[in-house]
Amino acid sequence: PLPAPFQSLSCDSFVNLRISLTCYFIKPDRICDKKNSLDSMNRNLFFVSPGLCVPKPFQKSNSHCCSISMTTSSDNFSSMENLALPDDALTSYRRNTPLDDSEFNSHITKLSHPAKFQRQRSTLTLAANLRTDTIPTLLSMLSLEDTVPRRQSVQTLGVIGIPSIVPLCDELLSTDNITVRASCIKTLAAIILNYPELRKEFPDVAMETLRKVVSSSDQVTKLAAVMCLGALGQRDVTRDIGGNLEAIEVLMEVLEGSDDVGLLAAVVMSVGNIGANEKDDDDDDGVKKEMVIRGLENVVERWTEVEDGGEYVVQLALAQLEKLKSGSLTANVSSLAD
Repeated sequence: PLPAPFQSLSCDSFVNLRISLTCYFIKPDRICDKKNSLDSMNRNLFFVSPGLCVPKPFQKSNSHCCSISMTTSSDNFSSMENLALPDDALTSYRRNTPLDDSEFNSHITKLSHPAKFQRQRSTLTLAANLRTDTIPTLLSMLSLEDTVPRRQSVQTLGVIGIPSIVPLCDELLSTDNITVRASCIKTLAAIILNYPELRKEFPDVAMETLRKVVSSSDQVTKLAAVMCLGALGQRDVTRDIGGNLEAIEVLMEVLEGSDDVGLLAAVVMSVGNIGANEKDDDDDDGVKKEMVIRGLENVVERWTEVEDGGEYVVQLALAQLEKLKSGSLTANVSSLAD
């Protein structure tokens, strides 16, 4: 059965949070998988809350779930990887003289422009020619109901990078606006994607802020923080930069201490992705992968006898363990073949 925490979330919780489930399930009369039952699954979807849908077989007692994959995103969080800043992208936009008020206001206005090219050009111009009022102005736009300028403000702050971190953390801890909190966390994730070298030494103020909100905030903020920590802890395979060990440790703390089924599900998927991207032939990454595997095994042990949502969490953790261990086996076979 679908865990109670997902059914009890209010509709407002899904304004800035999208949860999607990819499910493999077995029914007594036939085996269903993504390849041969996509149409059937589409016909059997129902909505629990806006943004959350699962196949009907999950609600039937005669169906057995054997593998689940879940991704969580805040304002389409996962698509941010496609928006990562190219190296030296700001160089051609830097000017010899500061932006005057007219130019500055024009570029702020263009963050709402219907043309993506115009929005991106203004983002790069504002980031490359930083003024003292740029970051405060962009932060004030995170509360806008219009998603176009709000998301573009997130991207712009993400391109600005390190100078945005402290103001973002202050805003995140001081505001009661869920949309603003989610946008602040998404911006921190954007900074990680744009400046992957920060994975090695992420600013302490940002790490402490994420540690606070992942354990003592609203559900949307906690889940967004898990995704941000997952991005920070994950290896950048393009530049071959290892993930942040402290971010993984924070996620391990949640695995060990939280009884929130929805939060645990998100953490299980995040650490599974972290482990899947680490390299066994690197000493540092070997430690991280072992840490992830031990954490998932502890989840299975701790939740096996729990009635409310325990089976769901255990199935998620077992699926991730199977993926990690089969991945290691595949890598070992490949190295022997080489």
